[in-house]
Amino acid sequence: MKLRQKMGKSRTSPLQKTNSGVIDLSYQGKQYNKAVGRGVTVDKMNSILDKVPDSVKNNKNVTETLNQINKVKNNPNADVKIYRATPGDTINQNDWVFLSKAQADKWTKTPFGTPKPNFKVIEMTVKAKNVDWTGKNLEFVYLG
Repeated sequence: MKLRQKMGKSRTSPLQKTNSGVIDLSYQGKQYNKAVGRGVTVDKMNSILDKVPDSVKNNKNVTETLNQINKVKNNPNADVKIYRATPGDTINQNDWVFLSKAQADKWTKTPFGTPKPNFKVIEMTVKAKNVDWTGKNLEFVYLG
């Protein structure tokens, strides 16, 4: 028996419009649907990298993140590339984003490593001053 049948209801697919015409973003979860920044934009990240655990900084998936942070040091108008795992086609204000495609790709899969239906990594080039650190590892919020 499928899990959906056991639960007694099927889940709506991501990006399904509700009766009011609003796109349903419930797939993001209540706790993580909007990210909150800490006032440390990417161009200022070098000054607080010591607060990020070494186990995070030494992860092979964050090489691109560290390279981008070093490249835009003290230059808020420098371009950075942001990535987001999503079933959608846009990166919106207050969305969780990464500076590494490898980190974002991890979120296109379930904890068991199977692909999440319709999820893909999208990217966008923005100014460093528009990407704020969430305070969690090397995860960021797009300020828009």
